[in-house]
Amino acid sequence: ALRYTQNDNIKISEGAEIIVPAVSWSTTYFPLQQYGLKLKFVDIDLNTLNYDIKALKHAVTDETRAIMVVNLLGNPNDFDAISNIIDGKKIVMIEDNCESMGATFNGRQAGTFGVAGSFSGFFSHHISTMEGGICVTDDEELYHVMLSIRAHGWTRNLPKFNKVTGKKSDDPFEETFRFVLPGYNLRPLEMSGALGLEQLKKLPNNIKIRNRNFDKIKNFFNQYRKFFKLPEQDNNVVTPWLAFPLVIKKNNLFSRKEFQIFFEKNNIQTRTIFTGNILKQPIVKNRKYKSLKKSDEVANDVMR
Repeated sequence: ALRYTQNDNIKISEGAEIIVPAVSWSTTYFPLQQYGLKLKFVDIDLNTLNYDIKALKHAVTDETRAIMVVNLLGNPNDFDAISNIIDGKKIVMIEDNCESMGATFNGRQAGTFGVAGSFSGFFSHHISTMEGGICVTDDEELYHVMLSIRAHGWTRNLPKFNKVTGKKSDDPFEETFRFVLPGYNLRPLEMSGALGLEQLKKLPNNIKIRNRNFDKIKNFFNQYRKFFKLPEQDNNVVTPWLAFPLVIKKNNLFSRKEFQIFFEKNNIQTRTIFTGNILKQPIVKNRKYKSLKKSDEVANDVMR
């Protein structure tokens, strides 16, 4: 949508540089790459698993056009610090809040800090529509562009007066199959919408239960801090934890893999942290990128 907007303040053209965290999910990277953007990878903070703010500040240059902010595992980024970094610069912030529905930073909902934000309804997330999700924006033209490209790039779902084509024709035959943008077929199903509306009512209690479970797990692992680094939470954020991130300190007794196998044998599901360091994945391993130490640690020593 940012490719096809007419607003030069937020338009992102092919070849532009966009900063991304090195630890995230595949959808953080591949759509950007498919649209010909130049990805710059930044290391993360092991305390939050979000951007290392010092590394992010160092990465921003005059070439930077956009920053993809990913709020990992329910934990929002430090948006005050990020806003200070991009203040006065022509940098677009877009926000992936798929794992952090209900999170707030200084009282403001995560997913609303960028020009657009995304939320997920995948079955393991805070609400479930089984698949799919939601995009939000307060930019009306961007909203109209997304309405079009989510459904084949046609005008059928646009309002009579819109910021993509102006005024639509009164002839329904003309507007039924009029294609104006290169689109996809990403329309949500009515069943998913019905599930989502009911699930939203459950969101506050879902968050309460998840955070209660998080506290129980953390209280248990407090006695084993010799072996594990436990997640910390800032006072100015509300974190609806998606999962419990566990950093395994270097020791001679067990590795991350061995610990996960032990958990799985005891019917406790575990996962690695998404892609780990994306730079180590086969999709990018043949390209030359600077080593990112903390992201390597996530790939080797962190589980959820």
